[in-house]
Amino acid sequence: MLLQHFTLEGSSPGISIVCSVLSAAIGPTPTVALLYHHATGFHKEVYYPIMETLVSNHTGLICIGIDARNHGDRKERDPEEPSEDGYVWWNSAFDAVKVAEWFGGSVLLAAEVLRPGLFERLYLVEPVTMEYSLMVRWLEEFSGNEEIKDSPPHPDAPWFRTFVDEMASKRKSTWPTRDDVRSNFMTKSTFTNWDHECLELHLKHWLYETPTGQVALKCHPRLEAATFRGQGMPRLFEALTMVNIPCRVVTGSESYFVTTITMMVDGKIRTMTEQIAERLPNSTELMVSNAGHLSALEVPEVIAEDASRFLFGSMGLFEKMLYAAESELKLVFSGSGGPVQVQAKL
Repeated sequence: MLLQHFTLEGSSPGISIVCSVLSAAIGPTPTVALLYHHATGFHKEVYYPIMETLVSNHTGLICIGIDARNHGDRKERDPEEPSEDGYVWWNSAFDAVKVAEWFGGSVLLAAEVLRPGLFERLYLVEPVTMEYSLMVRWLEEFSGNEEIKDSPPHPDAPWFRTFVDEMASKRKSTWPTRDDVRSNFMTKSTFTNWDHECLELHLKHWLYETPTGQVALKCHPRLEAATFRGQGMPRLFEALTMVNIPCRVVTGSESYFVTTITMMVDGKIRTMTEQIAERLPNSTELMVSNAGHLSALEVPEVIAEDASRFLFGSMGLFEKMLYAAESELKLVFSGSGGPVQVQAKL
């Protein structure tokens, strides 16, 4: 595998986009691009096992991963003095559009809303966007705050800022060593079911070494809180009917969005992902057995196989995309590894 890193100009002044570009080390020039985006609080590297499988199985495929604003290796923020202002999820969608023209499933959905036809199809692993009343129930479940019913979850709503800031204040951000973080992970149900390789990648790229020799979160808890404050889920949910390309909506059977956060629609219990799939004009669904909210990190081999089938398997789609790309967009990334030319239909 050939792995290169590039920093591109973002969609806002002074903002950079840090990308990982994964392709075959030998073979023909890549002609089909897959753009992927991580979930809030994570980073692009944690999905490498899935992307490596896809690149290995499909000649001519290149995978491009993005670090969201305030996350991972983004250069515009100082981890020691995190900036909490000005974060809006839609800005990350504009960043995704910027990369595709020359992130979480929700960001790529939003990018398709902003620029219809940007993608050939979307593979969405439990994108968090929902109808307003379901979001109220979700936030009530987590905060126990009855003010939610009378105040929309706008970043400036006092109860919402208090809620996310309290969440951030409880999060630890520094540890003596990575081994201490690993031991801490093993006590938390979120991580006990993770794939070993995904967990090790997370430990390696989620943290950075401080001048004092400790390790700390690249995405500081206050930055993660700012990300949640800048969410725009209800507006995106309303716009899903505009996404006409084929979409695959994936969820884990043990996700709290399946077991806990549901609502009654037309006399039937509906989960968040069921509502998303029903609102998307051209979608199919997959329920991954015995997996939670982060199924891609628990059973990456299952996700890789299903994504491969959906993105490239039906009716020779991959070959059709290769053919269509021949007269389409040409990208040139220049970095320490030398120039890489990519000819792609994004």
